[in-house]
Amino acid sequence: MRRFPALLISILTWAGGAFSWAGVPTLFGTLMSDPRRAPSQYALGLRLASLTVKWERWEPEEGRVDEAYEKEIRQRMDAFTRAGMALVLDLGMHYPPEWAFRGAKTRFVNQYGDTFLRTNPGLNVPNAVFNREVRERQARYAASLF
Repeated sequence: MRRFPALLISILTWAGGAFSWAGVPTLFGTLMSDPRRAPSQYALGLRLASLTVKWERWEPEEGRVDEAYEKEIRQRMDAFTRAGMALVLDLGMHYPPEWAFRGAKTRFVNQYGDTFLRTNPGLNVPNAVFNREVRERQARYAASLF
């Protein structure tokens, strides 16, 4: 059973040339990528790895970056690039810190006036569509990553 994913990846990688667009080769990669598997995945033909940075861990307090988490992210980046993988960065906006909800109208409200409140990881998102303060917080967070 363990050979099936490797075989599938090999077939997709081999066929990738047939799916290129305007001479640009198709690249295959993984989601929720694990840097420990990057060398073996590269050997199978994968060239992209996704790297998720969770906002709640990066900036647990407004304006303060968690240095230990930053170091962890850098180590993961280094492991992927040493293996030859290119990175796709997931900013993790769907993992906001609690302080991102401070202020008025930071949560979505439906047409019946019910506030959308989910505490499940990845579902608890602030209202960046209609709230400028939330968008500014997100912009500062994104800028702190680069």
